[in-house]
Amino acid sequence: MGSIVARTGLLLLAAPLCQSQDWESWAGSTTLPQAPLDLQYPVLLKCDPRDTRGCISRCNKGVIGKQVRPSDMLCRSILCVVDCARLTSRGCPAAATRACEMLISSLKANGVQDCFVGCSTDL
Repeated sequence: MGSIVARTGLLLLAAPLCQSQDWESWAGSTTLPQAPLDLQYPVLLKCDPRDTRGCISRCNKGVIGKQVRPSDMLCRSILCVVDCARLTSRGCPAAATRACEMLISSLKANGVQDCFVGCSTDL
């Protein structure tokens, strides 16, 4: 998953999905620069964590720790990313759509046929 996330530019958007810590602990800092991070680092990021972190955090609380199959948890996490990116601007929604499509394709190629996540970020 790391390589797909990195290739689509969702590195900092998806990273909190893999962490049980809050954003400040994960980032190692309690302050964020003034300019959006996706504009400061356009090659690496397509989403500004300030636009997505609250949504991702709320969504993950409904996903992480549930007694479900790992593939179901991954499908729900993918849905969190797509839904939270839908609410942002610039390149984030398109990057989330690409990441979702790549992840769903990889899941299907590995035998997970019951992940029915819609990857469109259109409202």
